[in-house]
Amino acid sequence: KSALPSLELFPFYGHAIQHILNEDTSERPNTACFTYDWRRSLEDLLLEFEEFCEAKFPGKPVQVVAHSMGGLLAFGAMRRNPEKFAPGGVFVGVPFGTGIQYFQDLHRGYFTELNRCRQFMPRDTFTMSSHWSFFPQTKEEGAGLFVDVTGQENVTFVADKSAIGKPGNEFKLDPIMGTDIDVNFYDVDEWERLEVGVFDPTLKLDEKTKLMYKQHMKIQLEKAKKWRNTVHKAKDPDEELPPLVVCASDKVPTINQILRRKRSKSKETSKAKKRVYDNKKAVVLPDMLSNVPTLPLAQVQTISNCTWEYDYISGRSVQGDGRIDFDKAFPPDYVDCKKVRLDSMHAKQMCWKESGGSFDRIWKETVKQIARYEMTLRAEQIRRHEEVIKSVESNLESSSRRRRWPNRILLARARRQKEPAGEQKRSSSKFPFSRRLVRRLGRKRKAERDIEVQQGETVSARTSDSRRFGRQWRRGRRHQ
Repeated sequence: KSALPSLELFPFYGHAIQHILNEDTSERPNTACFTYDWRRSLEDLLLEFEEFCEAKFPGKPVQVVAHSMGGLLAFGAMRRNPEKFAPGGVFVGVPFGTGIQYFQDLHRGYFTELNRCRQFMPRDTFTMSSHWSFFPQTKEEGAGLFVDVTGQENVTFVADKSAIGKPGNEFKLDPIMGTDIDVNFYDVDEWERLEVGVFDPTLKLDEKTKLMYKQHMKIQLEKAKKWRNTVHKAKDPDEELPPLVVCASDKVPTINQILRRKRSKSKETSKAKKRVYDNKKAVVLPDMLSNVPTLPLAQVQTISNCTWEYDYISGRSVQGDGRIDFDKAFPPDYVDCKKVRLDSMHAKQMCWKESGGSFDRIWKETVKQIARYEMTLRAEQIRRHEEVIKSVESNLESSSRRRRWPNRILLARARRQKEPAGEQKRSSSKFPFSRRLVRRLGRKRKAERDIEVQQGETVSARTSDSRRFGRQWRRGRRHQ
């Protein structure tokens, strides 16, 4: 018998993992599933993901199918080592852009999107590291997302209720009018000023405990900001990213505006009575904060007695998947990608269509991407083969050009060797260079004879010398 009979268990990724790993057949693809602790910092998880891919597939390219925060890890790895992920990646419901959806998790606790069970309280969520990377960094990014409606009339306000997984939401594209709240989400003092989460006065945490939270938050916020700026930096002109397919839902109303107003004294008193904690329980911290250094209590600033209440339901709702805005589920403009529209909520995107998910469409895009990569490999192999053939032909042609005259000499010698002795002798005497040589030698001997005549030598001696020279010359020609 289940300890929680009312708790509904749902396999978020079970169907997708089972299909990708292909456990029902004997021919399992070379596939691995990377599981990680999503509460840790993205910088640490990115290093683990890179080590995992290299350990599972050493020296081989990897195709990635990633959902939600896993897509941020995969995108960061692709930018650092694009050759490793040359086949590409299929990203589903990835929070590439920033927003304020995680603000309610920190203030009210973390709720699931299906059965609305609260898994973590604010004292737990403030010790985590991953969700600090999702908040706006500039005023332009946070414009109109955080509005104060104190004193506004005819404004529906549902105080301190989570909107995650709330059924029946409708699109409300017009924003609620009010005063924009300029918030620096990466400043620890801002969270205390807003009285969010562990800084809510009704929790009655002592100053030492708050100081430990602030010290931990400061470290994590700095790491989160550095990580996002590094991963989302502008692309270099010569940088090439692997092909990407980005899937995002646009059929689920997604709240992207938080309302705030001052809490009335009557509500503040009643709520304080309901949420007062025992002092012993209030100072018990998770293990993550056990080693956090503390600061002198003199540096702690007291906050005002004024408290606030927040509305996560009545604000503007836009197209998305219930967690992430559709427009913010795509990488920066400098990244070329194929965009695919889905119609499922964030938690069910990796489920089959029968379960309300979109995994059938996602899997088709995955198969298409790997098929295109294989075609690219074959085309590259053909291109390299043709280059090798052209290189060999070019080398042979240049070699024949260099050896053209020696080849002709060898060919002439071979022909002379095949001819009969008489014909070879006759043909050899007809070479032009032989006649020139005879004339040159004759003129030389004539000049020598003239000199000898002047010296008084006999004609018979000259005649014998000429005959002897002629015999020697003819004997030499026969030996050639």
